[in-house]
Amino acid sequence: MRTAMKGVAPCRYVPLDQREDDKPFALMLRPLTGEQLDHVLEGAVNNGDRLQLTPKGIKAALNFGIVSWDNFENDDGAVECKPANYGKLYWSDRQEIAGEIVNMSALSEDDKKN
Repeated sequence: MRTAMKGVAPCRYVPLDQREDDKPFALMLRPLTGEQLDHVLEGAVNNGDRLQLTPKGIKAALNFGIVSWDNFENDDGAVECKPANYGKLYWSDRQEIAGEIVNMSALSEDDKKN
């Protein structure tokens, strides 16, 4: 028997290069539903032994998975968390965050057993 997906409660994520910072850039990310994950993976290419998200897949993952963020600023102050501002994230951050959203959306080992 397989159990239905549990709730998609957001969780806090701090990018790797921010983890030692006194005031780290942190996001609240939500796992994707199966349909959202399908949409994200439409923007992926097979890169040998793993899938790699294309810019289209990364954009979809960010749009579906980012709930909020803290400590993201520019010269004008705090940058509002909204899709129009996702492009203000460094490309490497966008890749890392999208990858984390996809990883947290995968079936866990415990869920596979059910």
